[in-house]
Amino acid sequence: MVPGIRDSYVEEQEKQGFVSLEQGRLRASRKASKQLLTKVTKKPPKRRRKSHKQSYSTYMCRVLTQVHPPTRFSSKAMSVMSSFAVDIFECITSKASHLIHYNKCHTISAWEIQIAICLMLPGKLDKHGVSEGTKAVTKYTNSILAIHSKDYGPDIYNPAANYELQAPLSNLS
Repeated sequence: MVPGIRDSYVEEQEKQGFVSLEQGRLRASRKASKQLLTKVTKKPPKRRRKSHKQSYSTYMCRVLTQVHPPTRFSSKAMSVMSSFAVDIFECITSKASHLIHYNKCHTISAWEIQIAICLMLPGKLDKHGVSEGTKAVTKYTNSILAIHSKDYGPDIYNPAANYELQAPLSNLS
């Protein structure tokens, strides 16, 4: 090609917005250098942690081995039972939250849970649920009291048990 014709063609292409080959190479090299810089300066992406799903499978296995030692659950049966336990727990807490809202309280106590169970479960099932719940709460409080009595002395929560430490009433006159 004749040099004059090529120059006019390049000028015309640049006016229309096209880029010359040399300018294209310069731009490409700038982009490549920017990408290299960003790749070097960027930190590696953090690994995502798997979200922990609530599962009651370990507790159900413990209870099953206590009740029927040779019996086992399949994995599908365990997932069904675990989702059932989660659903029941959500229903009980929603009923208890409605109760505290109705009573204008801010804390869910054992009483609200007990009433929610009575409202949810039919027939004798609610009585069994309430009795098992009270048994579990008493066992828990007794274990807490046993731990604290080792640390702070016998029956610090029961003032009637510490009557030897109090002065007799006959000496007050």
